[in-house]
Amino acid sequence: MKTERVIWGLIFLFIGGVLLLDNFGMIDFHWSIIWRFWPLVLIILGVNMLFPGEDSNRGGLISVVITIAALVFIGIQGTKPDQEDGFGFGWEHHDSDERDEGRVDEAETRGNTFSEPLSATTKYAVLNIEGGATKYELRDTTGELFVAEVKKRGTDYSLLKTSLDSTDSLSFSMSGKHNLHGRSGGGKARLKLNTKPVWDLNLEVGAGKIDFDLSAFKIKSIKLQGGAASFDIKLGAPQTVTSIDTETGVSKLTISIPENAACEIHTDTGLSSNEFDGFEKRDDGTYVTPGYTEARDHFIINISGGLSKARVERY
Repeated sequence: MKTERVIWGLIFLFIGGVLLLDNFGMIDFHWSIIWRFWPLVLIILGVNMLFPGEDSNRGGLISVVITIAALVFIGIQGTKPDQEDGFGFGWEHHDSDERDEGRVDEAETRGNTFSEPLSATTKYAVLNIEGGATKYELRDTTGELFVAEVKKRGTDYSLLKTSLDSTDSLSFSMSGKHNLHGRSGGGKARLKLNTKPVWDLNLEVGAGKIDFDLSAFKIKSIKLQGGAASFDIKLGAPQTVTSIDTETGVSKLTISIPENAACEIHTDTGLSSNEFDGFEKRDDGTYVTPGYTEARDHFIINISGGLSKARVERY
């Protein structure tokens, strides 16, 4: 028995089955769980080295059974509702002493507010976000240029601002420490932006989650980068040409645009699932909204990634 071929077949069957069930709404799988339990990959590799299928059928059977058990475990964990905000990168340690656990939570979970004032000369703004296992939400406006209300676990954040002529550039980033009593990084950040500048957003979140309602803002460009990440972006009217570029690994991506907005989509993905309702597919493989060529203002969306689920919807 070719054990390696069987194991790779099981892995691809697992990924395809999860994507199919997720597409039909039968399950809601959180791909970030793969990063949390990545040591299982080492266990599978180790078992295959100890029990190579070429030496005995028994060794191959052991490897296959352990692989199936690992995939079943990941499947169960990935469909749990409480995994929605769980973007951790390590094994959680549960202390039997509840009082000690309470002291750790109190010490490790803190809140801070970061803000930058709006200058009278600011016409354009750039927001760079770099972080790991954090959920970022943006739904509100502010009279300041930028506000972030953060609840964090074992993580330090920083906000830096540079200005050049009429453009302000903000860098909001985090760095975490690993602890046995929780997860490395984590927490939530609620952001607010000013509606006056034209914004460029650069978001690199690793295994985080982005939930942005940008319909009230003037957005010129968005760049999304993530590993096992989840992106939910709602946009308003385009600024002549508004570009959205995504580069993700195992991710879930939803982009919402106005129904009357013109849009063109380019895709370059691996084992992915794409939903572009209301778009027409052209001979070159791109997707466009009806009447796209006559529109002056439009979106251009470039989607690239590995095991991703991408959806562009019109509201």
